[in-house]
Amino acid sequence: MSGDSAGDVYLIEDDNPVNVQNTGSIKQYIAAKFSLYPLGGGQYMDVIYEQIEAMKDFVSVSPAHYATRLTGDAQNVFSGLEKVFNATKNAGSTHTVMTVTISANSPSHQDVDIHA
Repeated sequence: MSGDSAGDVYLIEDDNPVNVQNTGSIKQYIAAKFSLYPLGGGQYMDVIYEQIEAMKDFVSVSPAHYATRLTGDAQNVFSGLEKVFNATKNAGSTHTVMTVTISANSPSHQDVDIHA
């Protein structure tokens, strides 16, 4: 036997996002970089550009080296990322990879008021 089966953990397979009740009221400004890799489809660059454009409905979007920079309220960032991931899957990607790096409580964010 290989692997660590004793350490396996399984989540409930339903459509209820984890921790929504605990995190829904949190207001936190964040910056993030995300990259999207829709694999197994034909026009993957079109899908990527469409989804970057879709993120603009949720947060500020700007280019970054081999990624896309997102800034705004954490709830909006996470909502946008979820929508983008699902839209990519629904566009025909047979395997989708999304990488996200998030920064919160940065001194460079000290003048940002997300409550305004």
